[in-house]
Amino acid sequence: MADRKSTMQVAKAAQDNSPSEIVKASELIEVRPAKSAALSLAARRALNLMVQAAAGDAWQGHKHVISKKALRGDHKGNERIRDTLEELMTTLVVMRYTSPRGKPATLRATILSVTTEEDDETGNVYFQFTDPIRWLFQQSNTYAVLDARAIRAFESKYAMALYEIGCQLFRRRNPTVRYSMADLREVLNVPQGTYKDFAQLRRKVIEPARRELEALADFQMTVELEKQGRRAVGVRRGFWEKDDYGTDVAADLARKPRAPSRPTVHASSHAAPPPAPPAP
Repeated sequence: MADRKSTMQVAKAAQDNSPSEIVKASELIEVRPAKSAALSLAARRALNLMVQAAAGDAWQGHKHVISKKALRGDHKGNERIRDTLEELMTTLVVMRYTSPRGKPATLRATILSVTTEEDDETGNVYFQFTDPIRWLFQQSNTYAVLDARAIRAFESKYAMALYEIGCQLFRRRNPTVRYSMADLREVLNVPQGTYKDFAQLRRKVIEPARRELEALADFQMTVELEKQGRRAVGVRRGFWEKDDYGTDVAADLARKPRAPSRPTVHASSHAAPPPAPPAP
């Protein structure tokens, strides 16, 4: 989603007026872990919640604060928080950049530079983004609006990655994007050496992620495979807005405790299904 206001201005307004919204710079959504690196679901979720907590001040050099309760969500203990913070401080990511000479470049950096975790169970975590990430926030004027309730509800890092991409696209005139097979694996952060065959990738990664995405998001996703002969060479994804009924059901599911299986809500559901006939 593009706007004349900077991403930081929009994030500040959301913090004041829309507590369930996370305004995330498109550039940060497009950041990819470096080869052989990976970000877990817990780290992706924590990063989004930290972006929400920092809001319009994310570009500034001081520390920001988030409560342990906000970070752990439904999980009862704090033992995962340490691992998540260390992951965000050590995972190398790759982003598009402009060199000091004004030329297109590739920059490699970590996400968090410093964290301070209070020892008590109900304490806070203080954190600071690295200089390249703060520069990214400062320069950004394109963003996606994520729903914090959905971010807390996702159970798959692949579904969350698709959700962030979809949030950028689904209200655009052309809500589609094409990836080569290599780019698709990078965007989803699929571990190297796994699901080498597209049929496996689709069955194990794409379809489970799509089902979860469509249960929790305001949009549904289509997948169109591009082939040369019998070989898959690319994938075109489309993200299409649901109607009011589909959106309401997805929001309701995101508020509920996680369930082993969630129904898929399609954009074609223009009205609630008719009630079941009374039992004889």
